[in-house]
Amino acid sequence: MKTRKALFAKSIILVSLTAALIFSIFSVTASAQDTVFTDVKKDDWFYQSVQSVSTFRLMNGVNESSFAPNGELTYAQALTIAARVNSLYENGKDDFAPSSPWYKVYFDHAIGANITKQLPEFPDKSITRKEFAYFLANAMPKWALFKINDIKITDIPDISADNEYAESICSLYNAGIVLGVDESLSFNADQLIKRSEAAAILARTIYPEERLRSQMHPIERENEALSIKIPENIPTEKITMKQADSKVIKNYTDKASELTNIILSNSDTLIGKLPIYFVSENGSDENDGKSPLTPWKSLEKVNSTVQSGTVLFERGSMFRGQLFLTNGVTFSAYGEGEKPEIRASVDASSPEFWKKTEIPNVYECTVKLGESVGNIVFDNGKAWGILKQPGYKNVGINGLVSNGREKYPGTNIVNSYRDLKNDLEFFYDSFSQRLYLCSKSASPSEAFDSIEICTKKSAAVRNSDYGLITRNVTVNNIHFSNAGVHGIALNGLENVTVEYCKFTFIGGCVQKDTLRYGNAVENFGKCDGFTVRNCYTYQAYDCAYTAQWQGNAGHVEGEEFLIKNVNFYNNVSDYANNCLEFWIKENDGVSGKRFAFENCNAWGNYSLNNGYGFGQQRDLLSSSMFYGNLCGKSTEFINFNVFDNVMINSSAYAVFAYKLDLNDGFRLRNNVYIHEYGKTFANIYYTLFPYNEKTLNNMAKEIWRQAAYTITLCRKTQAKKK
Repeated sequence: MKTRKALFAKSIILVSLTAALIFSIFSVTASAQDTVFTDVKKDDWFYQSVQSVSTFRLMNGVNESSFAPNGELTYAQALTIAARVNSLYENGKDDFAPSSPWYKVYFDHAIGANITKQLPEFPDKSITRKEFAYFLANAMPKWALFKINDIKITDIPDISADNEYAESICSLYNAGIVLGVDESLSFNADQLIKRSEAAAILARTIYPEERLRSQMHPIERENEALSIKIPENIPTEKITMKQADSKVIKNYTDKASELTNIILSNSDTLIGKLPIYFVSENGSDENDGKSPLTPWKSLEKVNSTVQSGTVLFERGSMFRGQLFLTNGVTFSAYGEGEKPEIRASVDASSPEFWKKTEIPNVYECTVKLGESVGNIVFDNGKAWGILKQPGYKNVGINGLVSNGREKYPGTNIVNSYRDLKNDLEFFYDSFSQRLYLCSKSASPSEAFDSIEICTKKSAAVRNSDYGLITRNVTVNNIHFSNAGVHGIALNGLENVTVEYCKFTFIGGCVQKDTLRYGNAVENFGKCDGFTVRNCYTYQAYDCAYTAQWQGNAGHVEGEEFLIKNVNFYNNVSDYANNCLEFWIKENDGVSGKRFAFENCNAWGNYSLNNGYGFGQQRDLLSSSMFYGNLCGKSTEFINFNVFDNVMINSSAYAVFAYKLDLNDGFRLRNNVYIHEYGKTFANIYYTLFPYNEKTLNNMAKEIWRQAAYTITLCRKTQAKKK
């Protein structure tokens, strides 16, 4: 669902009122020069506000040279402003027809849009501050009143809770559009509003970066990572295995669905530092980007312009390409509807992208696609491709792979496009950079409404202009899709948070030789302060959420190497190979003063259908809830906790690790695994531990040599997945 029907592309030409009316026309085309009024001086507190509203023509002067800042607004003029603001936000235009009297058309709109419940008896009567605030708050869509303050009605001394204007006025306070006339937050509600005051309020309505933050009433963001309660050691006899009947399974799947709905329906707009930039698929890169009425259009504009502040993408919009995560910037969403989507793929839906080859049912893509192609997503995920590499067998599950529509043996060898035989198998020739696809039902463009080719690109990456380390970045409420490498790819970080984001169809490209990769959120390097919370991943070739480092990448010999202060919590992964991955490995010849995981926690995560779906075409079955290489030559563990997570159905294991050397600093406990009885529970450096009572009884003392941690095990008898 789109936020507005037509969103202010380059400019909007609007209808003027009669020349006698002091509010003539709106326009979102900015004036090249400041408007000159003889009664508005540059040192006046309202000077910039008058310039802003004049730029948009929300308010004009009373004549060509005077603005009359101390003049008063009438009901007719105030409702005219409110009606036009509402029409701009809701419809993207202001095309009111002339009426008699002139204000009738605006009054009619105000009633229809619930800006006011009743019309004034005397339209030319001056209006109070509380009435103007009431009209304006009702005129604006709820999303445009995003909170930057936490002010309660009781904090405003001259507005009582039972006042009919209280809720509207308080919403303007919390949005920073008004903040009172003194330090006590008094509103002077019953005073008549001056034109200068109206201009200031309107400017903050249009330009959010001009809104006011209260130092006394800031929004306190919830930080569960600071108050987590790590379970105390529980005697091993509390470790249990029991039958997971349909009620048990439904209980956990319902909880996973509930958390997923919370993540996907979150409508927050997160404001970081100033300035604030707006981006919409219906915008224009010629706009200033400083208002939802004048948004930019492209990721290229964002990447080349933004050096600090906040970037807000319009909900319901889709942007193609790659987002650069610039240090110090907050990335979030505004408007209504689905999360804004950043799609890293190439749209190959048109017939001109495909031509027949001499091989039956095999089609060649007519454009070069770079180094590698990891996946092809058909009809928004209803089906996907199966990459065939020379001499490579897709082992799959029980020898079968899935393209989303059917299963078939994946062990057939394909050395060129001439060997493609199964539906939606594809071959990529990296030398010619040509893609070949087997499509049995019809040509690809006839068989599918949408075809997205996932090339060797991540959807969001560090901004290389700011060095190797990404610092002080928050990514909130954005959907990253169809990336052949990673959803978010970082190479070392400090204080990075990813929250309420969605990741779909991530990974699959060849990293080297025949090894393929792709994680939803990855940091590959040292980190200090890495939080991933309330995120949802659907279909990832490799892992959903990971902190890792390997070899000497970015490491200076003799330097301390730490992965610390990592918190992954309240996330959901569905059809990823692994939910959680922590990985550290020292290559030969690399020595460090210290290699350690410190203060790393993963809790409250739901891991569903590991290894099924898109990732089923792997050659090595390694699917699990927890996956890691946690023991280098000198790796330390300090307060590393994986607890209160739930795994439901894995094609291979519950835990997979190369060298899992647990000690008092590593605690893996109070997790729930719903897994098929008789399957392998853990693969520890290729030693398999079956999922049965013997493993359960020996787990603490013999396998991981830790006598007091808890794992709650459940079992089920079958798993049927596509």
